[in-house]
Amino acid sequence: MQSLKRLEQNNAVESGEVAYRLRKAQTQLQRSVALAKEGQYSGARNLLRDGEVQEIRGDLRKLAVFLSPVRPTFDRFEALALTGALEAYDSSMREVQRGSEIVTAEDVATNGDMLMKSMEEIIALLERTPQWAEKLL
Repeated sequence: MQSLKRLEQNNAVESGEVAYRLRKAQTQLQRSVALAKEGQYSGARNLLRDGEVQEIRGDLRKLAVFLSPVRPTFDRFEALALTGALEAYDSSMREVQRGSEIVTAEDVATNGDMLMKSMEEIIALLERTPQWAEKLL
């Protein structure tokens, strides 16, 4: 059963399905960050719960399984950096919406930038994945 699940996850990466969703999620996150910079936190947060962004964690798990032979720390570094940045970004917007005096719009912008940098790292890894696929198959 475990090897069937691993095969299924690898197929999702090999077919480009995961890369496609993560690139679409990147575009969606860019829109969210743009809205947040305009102070439209509700719209920005809604984008985090819709479309391809809601699939990020599952896609990162699939990518971690696929890359484990050549990049065994992916889930502890790159994937964790992205999910952590996503949570920090969302939490900072929520706090600003609640009127926090501690968290500011500048914090939201910084967290949004961190989120986009983390996503860019994942996309850069995806671009190197075809080279690794030969070793993994």
